[in-house]
Amino acid sequence: MAEVLLILGYVVIYCLVMWLSVFVLGTLAGMLFGWGGEGSIGYLVFAPILPVLVPCLLVTDWYVRNKWRWRRTKNEDPVEPKN
Repeated sequence: MAEVLLILGYVVIYCLVMWLSVFVLGTLAGMLFGWGGEGSIGYLVFAPILPVLVPCLLVTDWYVRNKWRWRRTKNEDPVEPKN
């Protein structure tokens, strides 16, 4: 049960961070590039990128960390031999 609540907490925090960052980046794009206004191109550019990019980075980070852990538990040398 604690694991489920932890995962739900992560999902809620992720959604809040994505929601806020889309508005912040949209506002910055409006100030820097003149893409101002709600529903503008700033929001259209950043809204699809963030929810896709962040999970990809998290999964990549998880995979890389666990790949080294799996190799250590198998007592394998993490450096590939050169043939």
